[in-house]
Amino acid sequence: MKMSFSADNRTSRVPGATPNPSVGSTGDSLGTATPEHGTPLTLREIEVLRLIADGLTNAQIAKRLTLSEKTVKSHVSNILSKLHLADRTQAAVYAYRQGFINP
Repeated sequence: MKMSFSADNRTSRVPGATPNPSVGSTGDSLGTATPEHGTPLTLREIEVLRLIADGLTNAQIAKRLTLSEKTVKSHVSNILSKLHLADRTQAAVYAYRQGFINP
């Protein structure tokens, strides 16, 4: 399963997820996808989640996305909190199971 984007790239469609048009409309968010149970993930958080699932460290993610490592740590923390997960391993499993990553 693949994620698709709307024409304006502000919202995403993820299998098992519901778009949240209220987030992203202010211009301060890249877009959203709502997990089955939880708070919407931004497109940046989804991007970080995919890189976590690929096995990248925070430093590697920061370099790839041209972010500070502190910003990446914040994104990881937000992802874990929103998805009610304990660690990066659970986040990677979630990403595969929900179709964010194709094996």
